Amino acid sequence: GGRGSGKTKFIMQKLLIKGLLEKRLILLMRKETNKLRDSVWKELLTVIEDFKLTKYFIINKSEFRVTCILNGTEFKCLGLDEPEKIKGFAEMSDVFMDEITAFSEEDIELIDGTLRSVDYELPLQMYFAFNPISKANFVYKHFGFDTGITPPDTFILHSTCLDNPFLDESYITRM
Repeated sequence: GGRGSGKTKFIMQKLLIKGLLEKRLILLMRKETNKLRDSVWKELLTVIEDFKLTKYFIINKSEFRVTCILNGTEFKCLGLDEPEKIKGFAEMSDVFMDEITAFSEEDIELIDGTLRSVDYELPLQMYFAFNPISKANFVYKHFGFDTGITPPDTFILHSTCLDNPFLDESYITRM
């Protein structure tokens, strides 16, 4: 979806709810590590605060990690500027790759390999968010935008700023 459509917030809310329903190991990613603090990390902390749940989480700012004291769910933030970083991760239940157009198709395959566990009742899932893309970007073909055929086990939610009821009228007018 487009800028201001609420993609990242919606996905973060969904992941927080999943993490409260059962113990999960959730990876929140950006391609560049230096973009974590002002994107997925900030949004995770905002959603926890919005839901008035801060007292139920241990927040480790130096490691970009949040742990739920109710059930042990962990949220870990990771940049993939060095793909070797991911190889030590196992038993992931969910992965959110924000701004997927900055990643490569090989990155997706590498990350998909971290979703390998039978310990979870809820399904293992990958989430991707991105703004409209050039047809030259791998995402266009990977998700079937070129053919109109969505890959199996894939759900695509398209949103725009008009779908976000929390934006003020001046922002919508500028968009």
